[in-house]
Amino acid sequence: MDGKFRRIILGSVMLVFLFSGVVTVVVAEGRHIPAWRTAFVEALPGVQMAAVQRAKYPAQFDDNRSAFLPIDLGTFAYTTSATYGKPIRYTLALPATPSELYCVIGKRGNGTQLYLVGYFDDGLWHADWVVWMGSETLGDRVVQQALTAIGCSMALSTGS
Repeated sequence: MDGKFRRIILGSVMLVFLFSGVVTVVVAEGRHIPAWRTAFVEALPGVQMAAVQRAKYPAQFDDNRSAFLPIDLGTFAYTTSATYGKPIRYTLALPATPSELYCVIGKRGNGTQLYLVGYFDDGLWHADWVVWMGSETLGDRVVQQALTAIGCSMALSTGS
């Protein structure tokens, strides 16, 4: 009876440790902020996300890039002062298409703006999230066509 009691206690202790480990992982994942969201917040402090949708066809972004302006190029942009002491800002060529792309309707005050957040990876040295801004007029036909091409079906005028 004494050996059986020890096994029950040992099994109970192991189950408690296992259960507490699972709870810790679940709670930590619940608090995890996705990297694309962090890139957005750092590039655009004060802009609230009103609507977010993951693009279904991020590979189509390259053909529709002209409808958007880059605001934060992450590690694909850097400044050096190696040339005669004057700071020079360089921009590296982005890889052809992002592997992930999110469409975001952002609000600041009464203004509404379309943003894209894409993950670019050159497969060697540079991989980062890049934030793009859409046309100032949210009903712009070119921007709406670009959104349709990349697979974001959100309505720009309503932010939904």
